[in-house]
Amino acid sequence: MYVKNLLMTGTTVVLDFPTKTARQRAWFKCLYEDSGVEGKLLYLKVSDAICLERLCKRRAEQPDRQRLDNEQFFEQVTQYFRESAPNEGYNIDVR
Repeated sequence: MYVKNLLMTGTTVVLDFPTKTARQRAWFKCLYEDSGVEGKLLYLKVSDAICLERLCKRRAEQPDRQRLDNEQFFEQVTQYFRESAPNEGYNIDVR
C-alpha cells in the first residue's frame, strides 16, 4: 500500500526485487496499474557465467554473503526463472 501511495503522488519509485516468475511479475504489474501509472521492468539479460563472476566478486568484497552468493544457491534460484512472455503485457527495457 505504501508503494502505491507514493506512485499516486507522482513520485518515481524504483524497486529491486525478483521477477523470475509470471506470478511475481503480476504482483509488480498490480502495483503500477492500480496506481494509474506506467511501469517498466528492467531486464538485465546476461549469461549465467557473467552472473556467477559477479557473485564471486561480491563474495570477495562482502565475505558475510558467502552463504548465499555461491554457485549452488544461484542454481537453486535460477531454476525458477522464466523470461516474460509478450502476452504478459509489460514495458520491458532489456539491457
